[in-house]
Amino acid sequence: MVRQAQLSDAERICEIIIYGWRTAYIDFLGEEALYKDMSVVKRYKTLYTTLESDHGFYVYEENGIVKGFMRLEQCMEQDEGKVEGAAIDVEESVQAMELVAIYVEPYFKGRGIGSKLIQEAEKIAAKQSQAEMRLWVLENNHLSRKFYEKNGYAVTGHVKWLEKFGQNEVRYVKRVL
Repeated sequence: MVRQAQLSDAERICEIIIYGWRTAYIDFLGEEALYKDMSVVKRYKTLYTTLESDHGFYVYEENGIVKGFMRLEQCMEQDEGKVEGAAIDVEESVQAMELVAIYVEPYFKGRGIGSKLIQEAEKIAAKQSQAEMRLWVLENNHLSRKFYEKNGYAVTGHVKWLEKFGQNEVRYVKRVL
């Protein structure tokens, strides 16, 4: 089941983040960023404080085990119009929810957990009268891009450079209303 994250979920979410990044991004970000700069302890302190407030974190729990999570926020960026070669038009002033993060523990991937999380995100967005779901994904992260496309998301053509990681991110969108 998908439920709102609680303070007691903080440690497990951090484990999923760190292990997820280390398995998914090793080819893109390298060992220093993933093993020297990241730690569960550092992440836990920040996440615990975040979970004490209105945070937008949701977990997928099954048999008492948190197997994945996502974070939603009101989208603050306004994508401007159609980009040449984009698969979809993005309306400038539409209300949109941003899928900031979605991770499934690598051991549990391929069991439909990510799809259940993303479907719940879309329901939450629609209940809040958000017309679109938007997200950013590393351009070279082909597995995640395939997942989003399988779930009905289309690339908008918007790209941003992440200086810290030396990588581009690309924008995806899906109409939910």
